[in-house]
Amino acid sequence: MLAYGLLSWITRSSGDPSLHLFLGLSICVAVTTFVLYAYYRRHPDEKFPVTRLIGWAVAFRICGLIGGPFYEDDFYRYLWDAFRFIQDGTPYGLPPEAFFNDVNVPDQFQRILNGINYPELPTIYGPVTQLVFLGGYGLSPGSVTTLQALMLLFDLMTIGLLLRLAPARVVLLYAWSPLVVKEIAFTAHPDGVAVFLVLAAVVLV
Repeated sequence: MLAYGLLSWITRSSGDPSLHLFLGLSICVAVTTFVLYAYYRRHPDEKFPVTRLIGWAVAFRICGLIGGPFYEDDFYRYLWDAFRFIQDGTPYGLPPEAFFNDVNVPDQFQRILNGINYPELPTIYGPVTQLVFLGGYGLSPGSVTTLQALMLLFDLMTIGLLLRLAPARVVLLYAWSPLVVKEIAFTAHPDGVAVFLVLAAVVLV
C-alpha cells in the first residue's frame, strides 16, 4: 500500500516517476506477493482470507485511480474515440489528424486530440472496447479518471470470476500483481475488459 501510495503521490505531484523507482517499488510488491503465495502453498490447510485478498486489491487500485496514468498516453485515444462515437455515430474511419484544424472540436477535446500518438492512424480498438469508452463519455466526457474507474470495475469482476475457478492463494498472484495494478488501475488500459469477458465465458461453460 505504501508503494502504490507513493506512486500515486508522485504521478499527481510531479508526473512520471523515475524508472528505477518504479521498478524498485514493483519488485518490492511482487516479492511480497510471491512470498505470501509460497507460504500458503506450503500450508494448504491454511486458507488465505478472501476478504483480505479483495480488500487490499481494492485499496491498491484506488491508489491507481487517484494517481493517474504514467509512462504512456494511450488514454487520449480512448477519450477521443468516445467523442467521435458521440459526434458521428462511429469512432472508425477518419484519423485524428483530420480534425486538427476543425473549429467545431471543443477546447477540452482539442487538448485531448493534441495528445494522441500516431494521429495519422485511425483507431485500432474493437467495437466492445469502444462501447466501454462510450460508457465513460456518458458518465463524464473527456475524463480519464472515469475511464480508470470503469476499467477498475471490470478488473475487480475478473478477480471475482477467478475466485470461482481457483483458490484465493492462487488468485492472489493476479489480484496483487503490480503489472495489473499499473496497467489497469493507473493507466486505464482496456485489456482487462477482454480478460473479463473470456473468463466469464469460461465460468458460464
